[in-house]
Amino acid sequence: MPVLPSSTEKFKAAPRPPREFDVRTIPAKFLTMRPSAAQGSYSSGLKKNIFIGLILVVVIGGAMALAAWLFLKSVKKENPPVVNAPLVNTQPATLDQQPIAVAPTTTEMSLDYLLDTSRWQLYTDSVYQYALKYPAEWTVKPASLPSIAYVLSSLAIQDQNGLSDITISIFDNSNNLTLSDWLDQEYNLEAIDCENYKLDNQDACRYNEVTGQSFVVYALYNKNFYVLTFLLSDKTVVNQVYTQILNNWHFPPPLPADEEEETGLDTSPAIDSDADGLTDSEEIIYRTNKNNADTDNDGYQDGLEVANLYNPIIAGSAKLLDSDLVKTHVDENYHYNLLYPSGWRIRETSNYIIFQDVTGEEFIQVIIEDNSSNYKDVKEWYQKYLKQDPALLTDLIINGDTPAIMTEDKMKIYFFFGGNVYGLIYNPNTRQYGNFFTTFNMVVKSFHLMSAN
Repeated sequence: MPVLPSSTEKFKAAPRPPREFDVRTIPAKFLTMRPSAAQGSYSSGLKKNIFIGLILVVVIGGAMALAAWLFLKSVKKENPPVVNAPLVNTQPATLDQQPIAVAPTTTEMSLDYLLDTSRWQLYTDSVYQYALKYPAEWTVKPASLPSIAYVLSSLAIQDQNGLSDITISIFDNSNNLTLSDWLDQEYNLEAIDCENYKLDNQDACRYNEVTGQSFVVYALYNKNFYVLTFLLSDKTVVNQVYTQILNNWHFPPPLPADEEEETGLDTSPAIDSDADGLTDSEEIIYRTNKNNADTDNDGYQDGLEVANLYNPIIAGSAKLLDSDLVKTHVDENYHYNLLYPSGWRIRETSNYIIFQDVTGEEFIQVIIEDNSSNYKDVKEWYQKYLKQDPALLTDLIINGDTPAIMTEDKMKIYFFFGGNVYGLIYNPNTRQYGNFFTTFNMVVKSFHLMSAN
């Protein structure tokens, strides 16, 4: 049986056909929104860049202005020159505005007190025969030896604050040169370069160095050259002190002409009463009998024993080294040792040492100089550096195997060791006779070089 539709389905209306409708599009103005937004973003970025640029300009300009300010601030105004007037306090110290004087410092004090020669000290060199006076506040001390042939001594006079600087050097004139010849030989100075000068009434010359920083006085007296170098100061008083030192310089009175002719150098021994090779002065040193040529009666003369380092008052093989007649000097810097009479005095600097007899008139000296020119042997050095004729030299050996040379007067011995030139020199000074030739031979015989290592 066919199924009949329900009443609901029966009366349901049939579907309507679709209605027509309009298709609408987005307005054109909305389609152009994105380009407009992009344009706005570009304008905003440009404004931002301009703002940042302005900030950079301000920062850089400010930095440059600050740098200029700091530079101008760092430039100090030059102070006016200082005058030697009492210092005053610029701050009021009392109610009525009266300033209080401030005590001057050491460097600001007046130096006029240095000119009071009554307070000066006396320095006397009995070996090189001169005397001078200098301010008590200054000091005298050894100075480095200059690199000039036959230098004997050098000392400095200085102020502790560095206001003054004086150097006095002494040179041996064993070749009997005139002052002008020596200056030409050693300094290439001619007479026209020096102005005539008097040093204690002795002929001298004064040379103002081209640098304008110092002046030098050269003098010749009693077979020695004297070189006085003064470093000029910016203190007027110090330069005035220099003048006073020169005015107070003193050489001992020269001998009368007839006596001077009689006092030529004589290298033969002085008085030797028993002819044993020891002068009477040396007999005192070694406590021997000046009237007995062989004090210890051992068959050897006293002078022969001393020269060979034996004790002349003890028979047999007793050595001087083991007695109290001599002392040993050891130089660690230049690697040598030697014997010298125990009663003699020692004067020592960095480059030389002097063994001086008790009278202070004669001495034995050891001088050491650097072989800076690298001479091959001591004869070449003697000829080129000292400008002497090597044909007059005598060859000898010291220290057992060290070649050496001895001058014609037998008072100077030179040799090389460890890059240095050594000189052993006997200087009888102004004595008519040399009293200590045997003692000099003893010193040379005892001279011992130690390993430079």
